[in-house]
Amino acid sequence: MTNQEYADSLRLVADFYATHEDVPQPDSVLKVFALFGRAAVAAFARALGHVEKEVDDHFYRVSRKFGGITLQGLDLRERVCERVQVGEKTQIVRVPVSEPAYEEREEIVPIYEYHCPDSLLEG
Repeated sequence: MTNQEYADSLRLVADFYATHEDVPQPDSVLKVFALFGRAAVAAFARALGHVEKEVDDHFYRVSRKFGGITLQGLDLRERVCERVQVGEKTQIVRVPVSEPAYEEREEIVPIYEYHCPDSLLEG
């Protein structure tokens, strides 16, 4: 579907809702999942103009409100932000030695943080 066909379809949906007050509305956030990597998210943000940025443990999101509807583009945080090792910790892990016996061992594992850009449009 082209963007023009998508826009025309949204207008048809809008006309439907304008004439059917009794029909429940879908979510007010339209999500675009087809963004893969920092460059794609940056291009989407650039097209939107002023965006709000949100980062959580899994996703990097950019969004803009259009009236009461939000258009949001997102990708996995790990594809947009830089993963940096900031330390190590020791943890106890259970390793099977024979069914059903386990052995506990100490293991050193890295600690990571994600450094996300203040602006995707820089650089």
